[in-house]
Amino acid sequence: MRLSKWLVLPFALVAAGGYGLYTCALCGDAPAAMGPGGKPEIVVRIPSFPTQSLEPYVWAPQAVITQGTLLEGLFGYDRDLNVVPKVAESYAVSADKLTWTIKLRKDKQWSDGSPVTAHDFIYGWARFCSPGFPSPDWASVFVSVNHALDYKSGSIPLDSVGFKALDDYTVQVKLIKPRSLPSFLALSSALPMHKASVEAAKARGEADFWWMPGSFVGNGPYIPVKFVRDGEIELVKNPHYVGERGNVDRIILKSMSMSSQSVQIQQYEAGELDVAHVMTLGDYAYASKAKHLKDQVVMTPELGYTGIQVARTVNKLMNDDNLRKAIALAIDKADLAKNVMGGRVNPTNVFGPDQDSLFAGLSGVAFDREEAKRCLAKSSYKGEPIYLFSPPSTDVKGLSSVAEALQSHLKAIGLNVVIENMEEGILSSYVWGGGYVDDARYTRPGLTLFPGKVLWKEPVMMLRAADHSWDWMNYDYPVKELRKRITLERTALKKSDKGADPKDWAELKPLRDSCEVQYARIKAMETDSLFRNKTLEKNAAPQYDRLFASIGPKTTAEEKITKWASAKDVLLDAQFEYQTYFGNLRNHDGKVTFAHLEVASMEDSATTPLLRHMLQLSLDQNWIIPFMSEKLVYVKRPWLKGESINKFGMWNVLFDLQYLNVDEKAYSAATVGGPSFVRRAYGAFAGLKALRAIDDLRALVSGVGRKCEKIRRFVFAFTPDARRPTPDDMLQIHTSLPAPTSLARTDFPQGTP
Repeated sequence: MRLSKWLVLPFALVAAGGYGLYTCALCGDAPAAMGPGGKPEIVVRIPSFPTQSLEPYVWAPQAVITQGTLLEGLFGYDRDLNVVPKVAESYAVSADKLTWTIKLRKDKQWSDGSPVTAHDFIYGWARFCSPGFPSPDWASVFVSVNHALDYKSGSIPLDSVGFKALDDYTVQVKLIKPRSLPSFLALSSALPMHKASVEAAKARGEADFWWMPGSFVGNGPYIPVKFVRDGEIELVKNPHYVGERGNVDRIILKSMSMSSQSVQIQQYEAGELDVAHVMTLGDYAYASKAKHLKDQVVMTPELGYTGIQVARTVNKLMNDDNLRKAIALAIDKADLAKNVMGGRVNPTNVFGPDQDSLFAGLSGVAFDREEAKRCLAKSSYKGEPIYLFSPPSTDVKGLSSVAEALQSHLKAIGLNVVIENMEEGILSSYVWGGGYVDDARYTRPGLTLFPGKVLWKEPVMMLRAADHSWDWMNYDYPVKELRKRITLERTALKKSDKGADPKDWAELKPLRDSCEVQYARIKAMETDSLFRNKTLEKNAAPQYDRLFASIGPKTTAEEKITKWASAKDVLLDAQFEYQTYFGNLRNHDGKVTFAHLEVASMEDSATTPLLRHMLQLSLDQNWIIPFMSEKLVYVKRPWLKGESINKFGMWNVLFDLQYLNVDEKAYSAATVGGPSFVRRAYGAFAGLKALRAIDDLRALVSGVGRKCEKIRRFVFAFTPDARRPTPDDMLQIHTSLPAPTSLARTDFPQGTP
């Protein structure tokens, strides 16, 4: 039973006042800690994700901690999210665009004062690519580095991989295919590692915990001094950092559960946070109207959109152009933005905010109900149920309400739409998959409601968020069936225990020989080197041969099983690529793929015109229909400035903390002046405005008693200690995305498979 806030109010005031007096009496009005030069220390508290590790390649800490805050790459992001040199001083690219030579600055240092060299980058990259390392390969440049994935599979030695240090301050990277590197080298997968400290941790038996405070040596603007698993993390300035950095002495990252977003607002009001993300519709309505908050609300457009996509099911109905056009015309974007999302989003007909130059000039499908009915009448639709696969009804961003509104819009033109809520993991397979789940629903015609996220700022990734439908939708129906069969077979390999018996390898020999024949046929047919290299980069027969040859007398049965699964996966993946070439790539999908290759091989700054062309073609197809672009909303203290919001990440949080800054005069007046009880009382009073139930009292008490850890422990009965996590605690990466594809070629060689 929940109590009225008017009943809670007197109890909260008594508790807050008494608790504040008690803590003041016990702790005193302690002066602020002193920072460099004898000035009061500037401390900023910001929300973060529950983090189990500071390992750079784990998703949770990437954006906030590792990517330009604790570790700094050859390239990184500036205040406007442009990719700029960081440790890199200059670079040169060979005429064939396959060899990159990068010169490093000589003034960059690690936090122990030692110089940052080319060898530190090679050590970090080799670690990321090492066999068995749980890294998301798709989120890295190494899919394009010569022999990097072969090394990861265990089939070749490290010295055969296409990256090396030419000298202490020169890195060379050799690629399989032309690719623009700077935006990839800004990712966490391309960060350097301090070999001496990592190896020292390994010698102590703590190889998985080299990043713990006291062991960590970094080259970023901050270093960690406190780490509590899934709890609080404290960062302080790296005294040896060379480069731009704000005036914040200490950054405290407060762990926030994504399932209880309202806690951020409550802790902000109670003085626990200096920034709070406004995630739910209720919090947005509250913050934008509350007198003590509305002037502190900041809104910035996200690089992405929310829309519906034709589900990746094997069903012919949604191949109807008129049906897809009718669906696009039927969606009332203004209604969704204003009446469903309460102004929390902008309506859009394109794949992102109008403010971004990439989307300027694009034209999507505007709402027109009568035209939608005419298109539907011309289609092959006969009243069949069309499923709208949506996030769970508990989704905090209000997408369940969006699904209901979409259902209403589509029913208004005569479509029979059935909402089916799904868990995020299953829904993701309907957005990105294509036979990845052996599920009866894969035979149903359907639409998926999903956010189109740009995961990092790189041209092909910018496209992937928008036109990844081309990677699946535009395949002819027989190729879809082929893809379903092969992907199911590849998925089954994870549960297979074959490979220890030589007969198992004999089973793969015909598939290996088939791949070799098809590879040779494509090589003879395809005259364009760019397109040929894309299709033929998966030369499966030699990869299989290297894995088979790596089996020796000392190879264990478990190792044989692992190698066999890798070998079969390589062959199946290549088989699909080759069969797709003969079935589709010489037709419409080949134009998509060829244009993607062009974009990938161009300098990032030169890609905008082609990107716009490709995005427009994708909009015209209506496989994906965008209808709203999210506003990233947060509240911040008036004295805080220079914050960078990750507009294109999986999680829109503060990152690149080197730019975080404060107005020192305003900060001092707000945080140092006046007795602590007055400050606590004000925070308590402001916090009460947000209380809606008695369970919110906990956040209030937390804010009042922040200075006194002993009282906090008494009140809450439990505070997690700073124990070192065990290997079982480490966050495991198990996510993957399909390879990118995308629009410009007109001629393709003729021939039959």
